[in-house]
Amino acid sequence: MTPQSQTAEGPASLNPRSAGCILTAVAILGAVVAAWLGMRLLKASSGDMALAAARNGVATSGLEAETRQRIEEQLLRVEAAHHGGELTPAQVISSVNGLLQTPCLASLRLLQILERDLPASTLPEDQQGEVADALTGLWRQLLREEVTVGQVSEALGLSPEADGAAAPLLRDQELLAIRARAMEIRAANPEGSTEGSPPLPDPLDDFRLHVDAVLGEAP
Repeated sequence: MTPQSQTAEGPASLNPRSAGCILTAVAILGAVVAAWLGMRLLKASSGDMALAAARNGVATSGLEAETRQRIEEQLLRVEAAHHGGELTPAQVISSVNGLLQTPCLASLRLLQILERDLPASTLPEDQQGEVADALTGLWRQLLREEVTVGQVSEALGLSPEADGAAAPLLRDQELLAIRARAMEIRAANPEGSTEGSPPLPDPLDDFRLHVDAVLGEAP
């Protein structure tokens, strides 16, 4: 090769064909890195979104502040493990599902009516007992999957409350209407035997145990 031709072609490193190959390789590498970062961000955001959905559900549940705080304590455990890289996004979502896709929130609202609203009413003792029996029976059916969370929510007349607000105390007539709806739902669904039924569980304990189990699976 003559000096003139070498000058015309330039050094091999600047050969247009070689430069094109290098640029293609750089572009591919950049796309791989971007995809990897994108997946990392997507996985992180999916866990954060699941936690945000749980917190929104709790904030509008109508539960009293103390109950919501106890739920938040468990969500904080999940969040700390998530941000510490100890949980996969699927495990974070599983933790949240233990709250949102189980009878937990509906059971807590039902329990709040039994423990707060009903004793505060002016219903005579026999009517209070009838309301309590109807709701307790409905709760047992819910736990045995004989009725759905949606049916319990319908019976209780649940609707989202303003963020962070506890549901107002139910009036006597509202409690009697709840009893009537609960009895209708129970009558329309086959009810298994209650003989030997265990005591009704604490939904918050159940959620804590669920979170314990998920955290126990962390690598």
